[in-house]
Amino acid sequence: MKKRPFWILILSIIALLILIYFIFNNQMGEMKLRSTGFTKNQQIPVKYTCDGENINPPLDISGIPGETKSIVLIVDDPDAPFKTWVHWVVFNIPAETREIKEGLF
Repeated sequence: MKKRPFWILILSIIALLILIYFIFNNQMGEMKLRSTGFTKNQQIPVKYTCDGENINPPLDISGIPGETKSIVLIVDDPDAPFKTWVHWVVFNIPAETREIKEGLF
């Protein structure tokens, strides 16, 4: 049986310690992105699709960690017929942003 290199064990321990740190400092799972344009498990209204006005829905962002420099928003469709489809990517959104108005993008 082949022995695993010692550095793999060390890296695993470091990764576990980082995970524990974030869990105990409540920095994981706090950030939320919500829309008032539709509700959970409801189809996205046509006006936010290419069959309608093709605009972004209104978005509210909360729980952004204090150390955040900027935000990136990636909207993809994992259920697309042929592969995951990336609809849009917006990056360098200021960290203090809490609302993205409908039709901004």
